[in-house]
Amino acid sequence: MRKKLKSLLKNFNKRPVLTGIVAFLFTLGLTQFLTYKDYLLVRSSEREAVIEQTNLLENKIVTGLSFVLSATKTLSYLERKYGIGGDFNEIAREILQHNPNVDAIQLLEKGTIKYTYPFIGNEIAIGYDIFADSLRRTEAIKAMESKTLFFAGPFQLKQGGSGIVGRLPIFKKNEFWGFAAAVVRLETFYDIIGMDDLDQTSYAIQFSKINPDTGKEEFFLPKHDSEYSGHRHDMRIPLGDWKLSVQLKESQALKKNYLSFVLRTILSGILGITAWYLAIQPSILQSKVNRQSKQLKKSNERFEYATMATSDAIWDWDLVSNKVYRSDNFEKMFGYTKAEFNDQSDFWNLHIHPEDLNKTRDELDKTIQSKQEYWEQEFRFLKKEGNYAYVVDKGIIIRNNRGKAIRLIGATHDISKIKATELAIEKEKEFLNAMMENISEGIVACDDKGQISVINRATRNLFGLADHFEISDWADHYELFKPDGITPIPICEVPLYRAFRGEQVTDYEMVILSKVGLRKIVLCSGEEIKTTDGRKLGAVVVMLDITEKREKEKDLIKMSEELKTRAIELEISNSELEKFAYVASHDLQEPLRMITSFLKLIEKKYEAILDEKGKQYIHFATDGAVRMRQIIMDLLEYSRTGNSGKMEKFELQEIMEDVILLEKNHFKRLGAILTQDPLPLIFAAKAQIRQLMQNLINNALKYSTPGTKPEVHVSSKGHPGYWEISVRDNGIGVPTEHHGKIFQIFQRLHSREEYEGTGIGLAICKKIVESHQGKISIISNDGLGSTISFTLKKPMD
Repeated sequence: MRKKLKSLLKNFNKRPVLTGIVAFLFTLGLTQFLTYKDYLLVRSSEREAVIEQTNLLENKIVTGLSFVLSATKTLSYLERKYGIGGDFNEIAREILQHNPNVDAIQLLEKGTIKYTYPFIGNEIAIGYDIFADSLRRTEAIKAMESKTLFFAGPFQLKQGGSGIVGRLPIFKKNEFWGFAAAVVRLETFYDIIGMDDLDQTSYAIQFSKINPDTGKEEFFLPKHDSEYSGHRHDMRIPLGDWKLSVQLKESQALKKNYLSFVLRTILSGILGITAWYLAIQPSILQSKVNRQSKQLKKSNERFEYATMATSDAIWDWDLVSNKVYRSDNFEKMFGYTKAEFNDQSDFWNLHIHPEDLNKTRDELDKTIQSKQEYWEQEFRFLKKEGNYAYVVDKGIIIRNNRGKAIRLIGATHDISKIKATELAIEKEKEFLNAMMENISEGIVACDDKGQISVINRATRNLFGLADHFEISDWADHYELFKPDGITPIPICEVPLYRAFRGEQVTDYEMVILSKVGLRKIVLCSGEEIKTTDGRKLGAVVVMLDITEKREKEKDLIKMSEELKTRAIELEISNSELEKFAYVASHDLQEPLRMITSFLKLIEKKYEAILDEKGKQYIHFATDGAVRMRQIIMDLLEYSRTGNSGKMEKFELQEIMEDVILLEKNHFKRLGAILTQDPLPLIFAAKAQIRQLMQNLINNALKYSTPGTKPEVHVSSKGHPGYWEISVRDNGIGVPTEHHGKIFQIFQRLHSREEYEGTGIGLAICKKIVESHQGKISIISNDGLGSTISFTLKKPMD
């Protein structure tokens, strides 16, 4: 055989042209085989890059939407355990502050949106039934049947815009109750995946979903017009049955190897032309072939080991030469260029977190010196942007025949997402613990073995316990009694024991007598705690302190009895006073009528003999009697004012029309102008309100400024629970120092010669307003007009 080979080599040496042709063909085949291998390596690298980009996007989406899981779980837990009700806005606001990627929180009873936060901008969604909407029903049912968080959409939201809705079904007593839902608008979703940055990359991204009703694929992102040649990778995201597609826009495999193909072809031609010369140097050619084969084998071996390690970024550390090879993914993962990695020999150690460095180095040295074949370590690594990433290094140790480590090949995996999720869960746990401690109701819970596991601060206060006490000794610190405070509660009736046995405890009242002397009355509600699959976790009881309420109820009962007694006495007194006032006024009027009549007879009979002085005296006496009679009539009216009469609903405008008719001549004589705003529906005694409005308007006309046309304006203003009615005039006004006395009986600020009257009109107004449980006041300055306002309660619906 050797003789034949030698003979063949001699023939080649003798035939240079044949040697050149053979050399050209051989070299061409070999080099283009390498070109093909390089092409496959580039395609493989691009494929790995696309997969990596897909994984990064999937990580962003899952991490971003983990806030939705946190938000809906918190809302679901609170609804199942306590029922949110009127506290929804406060709880939702707190949840949104801890979950930045959530735009809105909703609570649905069955399929109807009952609450939403924030309310403004989302109020149109209240009352919307997703089960009644054929376009939303399928995904809602899917979420309900899965009993886990499921995302619907994206679709057009009821309140406008597009988004996705994560719905977590709520089950009470193993029956479907409704959903805890979180809305993530598409704009927020684009921020989560970094849409603006993705447009600048060499990848085409698409996010789609098969519509469960139409069966058609619907796309979240704008469809690309161009056809791309790069590798495409599709990934399913179960959270919402979504499909994430990432495609390299343009493969660089041909471009990167085109020059190599041309050069290798040229090289093959050159080698063919010079083969006649190289034919005499077969050893040189053989050496080159062996060296190229060795490099190819080494390259294949490197990537073969790399595939054995589950990783995002591959590295190869030659312990003999202390040289490290790192894949392109390191640059994508940490932001550093290859030059920055390779220019510093101690680059890795300089960027490990100082708290992790010594432990990581010690573990690595210990592993290399041992006989172990695998290396794994978790630590924090500084990224170029300035923050630390949590990573796990995994590797395979290659040893020589003496057991010495000569090579370490492995991968670095970014676990920041996992850590973020763990931290979020821990934060949520801290939030729930803090909320449990700060809630006003007492909460006590036990585990599945019946051992006490939770006693919050409110419970400790109820039982007179210190913040730090031995839970196992809890039963030694109190006694429990039935509502009478005397009968002890048997252990079988204790609310926590009943709840642990599976009973539903609702508003069970009991008395707690602590060893430190505290006596508390509480209402207890509780139930058994189970997982969604029915596994028993324990039981919980909520205690509401009603001690003060019960004491107030006793006081109120006592006060009510006293008020009833006083009301009867007052009714009797008022009745007697009214009778007295009527009799007195009647008896007083008769002598006055007689005095007036006889004075008029004297004036008529003796008119001829009476001088002017006598006639003046008779006029004074007659005028005094008339004024006295008017005072008596006013007193009688004042005494009757306290009886409000029949209360009824009516429009205040009706009263105004009556008053305008009654004061018609007064308005005409003064040339007065009356204006008014729309007046409300009120609940009052119609006759008294007519008298009130007539007195106020008559008062405004009476005290008008001489030489000025009187102007009176009536207005109303609504307040929570009551109306404020105002009568404003441009009259002479009331000095500030007299504001307190004008509503007192017989209080006058002017002489009778200036303005007529008895000084009782505003006192009657005050009494009418107060009999309707209202208030009356004045705003005025001397010479600047007056505004008298009074309040009336709004009628009940």
